[in-house]
Parts: sequence; structure tokens; C-alpha cells
Amino acid sequence: MFDELKLRPRRSLTAALLAGFCLAGAIAHADPQPHPVLAVDPLPAGAETENHSAVISRWFSRGYAGAVLLHIDARSRTRPLGVEQAAAIAKFRTMRAAGPTAPAVPDATAGRPLFETSFVRAVVILGIAREAYWVIPFDRSLGPEAEQSLRADLKQSGIVEEELRTFALRDGCFRGTVEGAPFAVCSLEELPRIAAPVLLSLDTDFVMAAAAGVSNPIAEMRKLLAALAARRYAVLDSVVCTSVEPEQVSLVSPDLRWVGETIALALREPSLLTRAEQPKRWALLQTLALLESVGDYQEMLHQALPYLTVREEDPALHLYAANALAGRGKTEGALEHAEEACRLQRGYCYGLPWIGLRLFAAGDIEGGERYFAAGAKLRPGMLFGQLPRGLLLQQAGRPEAALRAYLALSESGDVLPAAFLAGALQLRMGDRQAARRQFDRALEALPSAAAAEVIDPDTAHAIREAARLYREEGLTRQAESLENNPRLYISQEEDPPVTP
Repeated sequence: MFDELKLRPRRSLTAALLAGFCLAGAIAHADPQPHPVLAVDPLPAGAETENHSAVISRWFSRGYAGAVLLHIDARSRTRPLGVEQAAAIAKFRTMRAAGPTAPAVPDATAGRPLFETSFVRAVVILGIAREAYWVIPFDRSLGPEAEQSLRADLKQSGIVEEELRTFALRDGCFRGTVEGAPFAVCSLEELPRIAAPVLLSLDTDFVMAAAAGVSNPIAEMRKLLAALAARRYAVLDSVVCTSVEPEQVSLVSPDLRWVGETIALALREPSLLTRAEQPKRWALLQTLALLESVGDYQEMLHQALPYLTVREEDPALHLYAANALAGRGKTEGALEHAEEACRLQRGYCYGLPWIGLRLFAAGDIEGGERYFAAGAKLRPGMLFGQLPRGLLLQQAGRPEAALRAYLALSESGDVLPAAFLAGALQLRMGDRQAARRQFDRALEALPSAAAAEVIDPDTAHAIREAARLYREEGLTRQAESLENNPRLYISQEEDPPVTP
């Protein structure tokens, strides 16, 4: 449950495949006009983002303070801050101290997704929110029988022991404190009553978890918005996080980013989800998602290509066409459609490395590299898919190329598990000093990292290599911190079990 959702595996190698609308209350510059009611009134145009760091920058730059956060997500995002996150928080505070001279939209994270696992903590620490509610994607009451599992899940998601002792079941939610602020875990079945306007963080992961993959996200959207409308929450601001990047902590693959876009549209126009007949495009996209999940590429083409003749500028359809053509072995046509999707909308550029990974998995390394090269050309600096790419290159006997992929992630700040993997390869290549630097980076990043860094035997082996190096250098504490860390799921076996 919660941060370690055990969902049906996606067909892509990116493993765990960002949409949210975020809205506030009790703020520093309150609007005298009545706030719109969530899922009842049309919301003014909000922002759509890839990650939660962008949400924090938006709210911070708008001066929100002392608000109520309504966080609707498959994950709590309450992991303690690490060194880089703390540095970004300090930079935000420096900007605030600068007053009118601070930039309108601060870039304390340099555009990187620093707060994906610690978003709620950061919002509270910065004073943006005075209290937070987390709505989980499970349709059930949180009764006394659930308390033990709730405590275990909160501990796994980063709630520290001192905070955990404050939690108890009250008024239909599991309530306690995080960073000294009230924090409640609530189900959709028993949404909390909140009098103040809210900052709403609604992540696409929530809908995909509730829909158990791609079975019926539109139905889950309807259900969610109906429940929200019944509570009549007042809305202050809105941001949609489409939840594709970073892929290591997302349930949303590039072909499903339309789900987040649809939620955003439905919040702007609530009547769309209450109509008896949904827009034809939504029905088509959901059909294509289902066909893709079972590998029926011929029917995907039959459905998508005729529609593209009248909707030539629909990036979602281009990406489904590209994936279907790639599945049929027509990689040239697939590349053209994937590039067109990227040109039409920047967020769909992730489709290029996503299809490239499929070719990698089928043994077509050169074909896969063409997609990665096209993605790098159209969206320079894109790191999506680099971790599984590195793993597949390493398994294909291309350690130098794999090392470049790992280092690109590690040096960009996406440290885990890339730094472990890079260090192990550098150690194998005889560069002990470089390996030690990477292992040190990984060890420093661990406290604020997500729970399941070990996603394959190569990563587990790399962590054992780091522990061995530390022991050889007399650094017993560092070695034991890796060997005895339950969140790493590492064993001393030569072939440890792969984390689900």
C-alpha cells in the first residue's frame, strides 16, 4: 500500500511509470472574491507540471503561506529531506528574504525534480501549508483494523518514529503530525471536511493506482471528481503534475500522460465528466491504452491512423501510432510519429526513449539508440529512460556506454541507484578513486531516497561492491549502513531477489 504499491507490472522496462491540481487556503495575499468550488465551478487556467518541485516553485513565488494542503496521490511524499533538498529550501528562504528583488518564479531546484519523495515536508517546512491531508487511492474506510498496517506503511513512506507516535484514528482519518504540522491520511470514501480554501495536489498516480493500471481511468476520474464535488472544497490555486518524470517514482508511462491532461481539463470544465457521453477522444485514448496493454498493435493502428487524418496535431495519438508501428516492426514509421508527438508537445518527447527501451528489450540495441539520439536532439538534456538504458547496455556487454548513462543521471542529481551502478563499473575498470566518489554520493542521498532503490540484481551487486570497498578502506560504519539498511532489500546472496 501507499509508497510501495504492488500494481500490475507495466509492459515497459521503465518499471514504475506526474498529474495534480494544487489549490490553497489561509494565505498571505487572500483574494477578496469567493473562491471557486472544486469539481463544481470551472477553475481558472492552472499550471500543468512534470514534477512536484515545479509546484513548490509556483506556490512559493505566489506568496502562499499558512494554507491547507489537500494532497491526492498514490504516495505520501513525506520522506525526510536530504542534503540537496535542504540546500534548495535554504535557497528558497534566501529568495524570500530578498523581498521584491527576488525573481518572480524562483528556480531554487534548477528545474530538477528534487522533491518527488519529500514534497509534503517541503511545503510544510517552507510555511506554504500549515496542515496537510493525504487522500489515498483505496476505496475503503480507515477503521481500527487498519491501524497496524497504516503505521507500517507510514513508517515505510518516511514518517519518522517520533512523528509516528502522534498518529491515531480520529474522525475517519489517521491523524498525526509531520514537521510539527497536522497531517491526516484519509480515504476517498471518507474525505475530510475542510472549511478553508485548499491548495490541491492531485497526482495522476492516484488515478492510475485506483484504476489498477489502464483498465478504466476515465471512470476513476468521474468517481474522484464526484467525491470532491460533494465536499465542496474552495479552491485557491491549481497545478497539474502529469507524473511521467521521474519514471523511477511514477506509475504513469509517456503514453498515459493524456490521463493527467484530461484531469486538468475536467477541473477547468467539470461538466465534461458529468455528461452521459464522454468526449470521443477520451474513449479512443482509453481503448488504445487497453489495446497497447495486451499488445494488439494491429488493432491499435486500425483505431488510431484514421483518427489522425482529422486530428493531425494530437500528440497522444501520434505516440500511440508510433508504439503500434514499433510493435509491428515498422521502426521507421514509428520514429516519424514519435518525433512528431515530441514536436507537437514537449512532454511527449519522453515517448522516444520509452520506445527505444522496447527495442533494447527485443535485442535491437542500435535501433533503440536511434530513438534515444532523436530524443536528445529534440529535447536536449532529457534523462528519461537512462537508468534502464544503462542496465540493458551493461547486460549487452557495453560497459562504457552504460557508464555514460549512469553518470549522466548521477551528475544531474538523480543519484540513486545510478551512482551505485556507476561506481561498480568504475571499480571494475580499475578507477577506484572515481568509484569511491560515486559511492559517497549514493550514501549521502540515501536518507531522503525512495524506499526501493534495488530494482535488479545489477544494482544489488553494485551496493555490495560499495560495501566491500568501504570495508577495505576501514570505513566500517559506511559499509554497515549499506549492508543493514532494510530499505535497500539487499542480501548477501550472489543473485538477490529483484524488488517488485
